[in-house]
Amino acid sequence: MRAACSLQILLGFTAALGKRAHHLEDKPVPMYITHFTCMPSAWPTDRESEIAAWTDNLAEATKLVEKDSPVKFSGWVSNTEGYALVEADSKAKVIGLCAQFWPLFHNDIMEIVPIAEAAPAILAGVKKGWEKR
Repeated sequence: MRAACSLQILLGFTAALGKRAHHLEDKPVPMYITHFTCMPSAWPTDRESEIAAWTDNLAEATKLVEKDSPVKFSGWVSNTEGYALVEADSKAKVIGLCAQFWPLFHNDIMEIVPIAEAAPAILAGVKKGWEKR
């Protein structure tokens, strides 16, 4: 089941990245991946409040993906965690976006470096590492 969820997330990311191909002629906007996880200690403990919190948070997250926003894709790998793909000028903007869901969710945010930028940096680093040996 988890492998199927991971495949769905990967397919969603692939589709979202494909939509940004038009940016490649210009300088691409940085892309970030956020791993969000529920913070159980922050959630309400009574049934009605917990359901209301889920309803509100899922509605807000859905709006972010459906409208023209920095969130290009969001998906869940379990009932308590998932990933979002965010296009933003800075990590600070992504932090601000994720803060909307605090304290109910914790976010790990990482920048995704396109292969065209990462490959030369990786090769230069590998060569430099070998020179030091």
